[in-house]
Amino acid sequence: MFRKGISFLLRLPYVAFLLWPAISFYYSVYLYQPYELFLIRLPLYVLINLLVYGVAFWLTGSKEKAALGTLIFFSMNLFLIKIETDLPILKRIHIFWSIYPQALFIPFLVLPFLRLIKVGQKITRLIHVFVLVWIVILHLRLGARWIRNRYYFHTPPAQACPAPNIRDTLRTYPDIYCLVFDAFGHPDTLSRYLGLHFSFPDSLSQRGFMTSSLRLPYQATLPAIYYFLSPNRPFVSFSDLEEYIRQSNHYDILAQVSLPAILRERGYYLTGPLPMYYALQNIPCMEFYNYANLWDMTFPYFNRWGHFFWNKVTIRCKHWSSPQHMPTFHYYHLLTSHYPYVFDTNGHYISSSEDNLNTLYASFYYTEKLLIQLIQEIRDSRRSNPRPYAILIFSDHGPYELANPPYHLAPDTARIIARSAWAALYTSWVLPDSTRQAFLHSTHHQHLGQVILKIANPIQLFDYRPLMSR
Repeated sequence: MFRKGISFLLRLPYVAFLLWPAISFYYSVYLYQPYELFLIRLPLYVLINLLVYGVAFWLTGSKEKAALGTLIFFSMNLFLIKIETDLPILKRIHIFWSIYPQALFIPFLVLPFLRLIKVGQKITRLIHVFVLVWIVILHLRLGARWIRNRYYFHTPPAQACPAPNIRDTLRTYPDIYCLVFDAFGHPDTLSRYLGLHFSFPDSLSQRGFMTSSLRLPYQATLPAIYYFLSPNRPFVSFSDLEEYIRQSNHYDILAQVSLPAILRERGYYLTGPLPMYYALQNIPCMEFYNYANLWDMTFPYFNRWGHFFWNKVTIRCKHWSSPQHMPTFHYYHLLTSHYPYVFDTNGHYISSSEDNLNTLYASFYYTEKLLIQLIQEIRDSRRSNPRPYAILIFSDHGPYELANPPYHLAPDTARIIARSAWAALYTSWVLPDSTRQAFLHSTHHQHLGQVILKIANPIQLFDYRPLMSR
């Protein structure tokens, strides 16, 4: 009976539905993507795998050749994007793949030639067993990593989300919109060193926003968001945080932050589109959406066009509405101003083999338009919602690596730009002067998190001002 069971398991065509999930799982684990996210996407991974297998069967004419063709399709695409060579043909294909998503179909051109060769059952069985063993090994590796982090590095488990405690009678908690523009930098710094001239600071001022300049000791997203989401913890130096992350490979450190749990306990519903940056997917208590968008940084074939598609899906598929019975914290993180620069000034895709100052300018000017557009969308969504609300906008850092080709800025100048950031805040009620001054004097992201704690408190319903029409 045992032998019959093993024989049955070895005859199953695992490559027909598990190869693509296994490849995606490998990169998800490598990039510390939450395992739950892999499980949520698993049906979509399987459907993509079955589609490729079906096309391979149609092109090759047999199940055995379809199994080999499926393996060739996925492995060839990985080879074309990962290889670094000066061979003219492969280099051209690599550049083409980096720019055009249509290159995904190049391996299909090879599959009809499999009709010319004989593929035996032993080869296909070996392929199936390889896929099965691979998926098992990946889970064993994931378990070993969990044991290492838990018992060797003594990484605490992710904080459980507390039960909401809603007290919304004569007073109400405000909705909060948090818009993060990755690598957008400070407008004055960008104007001085890069010649970028923006109009959005004046536009924000006219809409009732106040602004603050941030002076950062870091130039990366992970520390910026960690400090923002840890407002009530002792501020650790960036060098200590960086050393801790480097020594323990603790890139899921955002699972240990405190602000989401505090907001949840106060009755907040936390939501937003699934962030492209994998570390942000570990933020606790967040009900992310857009799980089906595969083109994030854990997509095995992620490249310039993937960066464009992910941002476009995030821009198009967003929900500003808030439940009437509970306050909402919206977290919205965009990388339209982040390398690679693939947006023209109208948000269309730039088919360019490399970035330069012109592509950087275009992406930043498009981001400026998008910023104003998102604010207007939020305000339009509030017209039938009586709950007071706040909008916090900030950049996590400025554009970095500008000392490298093709920019060639002086290292000191590049560092100043990379460590520049700004924040803007609007509230539909009059803030206490202490909260207002706390925001105006913010110098890094933990200060912004402390401002959120001050804002996320009950407000008398008659204290907030009517929606401005501008």
